Amino acid sequence: MSIPYTLGCTIGGEEEANKRFNEILSVMELEEVTYISVKISAIVSQLQEADHDGSVSRVAEKLRKIYSKAQEENVFVNLDMEEYRDLQVTIDVFKKLLDEESFEKLYAGIVLQAYLPDSHAAFEDLIAWAKRRHEKTGAKIKIRIVKGANLAMEKTEGELNGWKAAPYESKEEVDASYARLINTAIDSKIKDFLTIGVASHNLFHIAFAQTLAQMRGCKEQVEIEMLEGMANPEALAVKERFGSVLLYSPVTSDEEFPAAVAYLVRRLDENTSEENYLRASFDIAPGNKQFNQQAKRFIDSIHMSHVVNTDSRRRAVQNDTRENAFKENIFNNQANKDLTDPKFIELIKNKEYVFGKTLIPVVVSGREYLNLEHKNGLEPGKNGQTLYSYN
Repeated sequence: MSIPYTLGCTIGGEEEANKRFNEILSVMELEEVTYISVKISAIVSQLQEADHDGSVSRVAEKLRKIYSKAQEENVFVNLDMEEYRDLQVTIDVFKKLLDEESFEKLYAGIVLQAYLPDSHAAFEDLIAWAKRRHEKTGAKIKIRIVKGANLAMEKTEGELNGWKAAPYESKEEVDASYARLINTAIDSKIKDFLTIGVASHNLFHIAFAQTLAQMRGCKEQVEIEMLEGMANPEALAVKERFGSVLLYSPVTSDEEFPAAVAYLVRRLDENTSEENYLRASFDIAPGNKQFNQQAKRFIDSIHMSHVVNTDSRRRAVQNDTRENAFKENIFNNQANKDLTDPKFIELIKNKEYVFGKTLIPVVVSGREYLNLEHKNGLEPGKNGQTLYSYN
């Protein structure tokens, strides 16, 4: 069993981001470290969804140094995922750097979260790009498939902004999405340029992946991954049956341990959830109640994987119901604009959305009022020049 180190979660400022960044570089120099997992939100502060290109550029500047260090120290770097808003930046910076001449043959990894419908389109995009890269350089990548562990925050953010939360609404959909990604990824046609990390403690999904790999002649394509300290007897059994297992181990300094408690609480929450496999695993045995329940959930997820909706929930039209409710004298706040939407980002870049009119009106019940007292809106980035006026 090899143990990759997971360093850092979301940070609040550039000083802390630089501290985490330097810690990563230092850890990579340790002889026992051959694999690390890094979130972009841990090395760059204040990522702005609306400034997509700028965010990619800022992350690339630091990640370029991490990849260079990885080549020097022979360390595998895996880009982890956390918040939905970081998804496209993470994918774009991953592709951008691995297309550069310095890293065109580098073997590196990225994570996709099955609880996001968007991960299916992201997977297809990554495969098409990885195939072109392989044809040019012979290099390969790794995609680690996880279920996702930021659900509470995504739901909270969606409620505050008036959006549909990005993840699926039910565990059944997440399990189906997970099975679908595994079924799509384990493929002899793409095994030469893609390794699949199946990250799960659910023995049904692990057995499913290994069975598919054996049937399709792709056993070398699949790596089974678990978390250190969770279900270690299962990890040993998997290692004995399939030859290897990769354990992820969180790392923190003593002075930062209080901040890491949130990670431990999240793991505890997962383990004690009524629907969670690990909760059932303490008593599970072939043929008993827990086994039959988990077996049914697994079989249902396989059937559902063929029909689960993979359209982006976050991108779904969300204002029609608000407008219909308003016509019935029911008030709901208008949803905030989604700053991860490429179309909206383009409007902002072209100043068509906010500054499309010289004089921005007051709008009441759909009627515009222009002939009111108005003031100028100044652009601080352009020496205070007038950019628009508003009533």
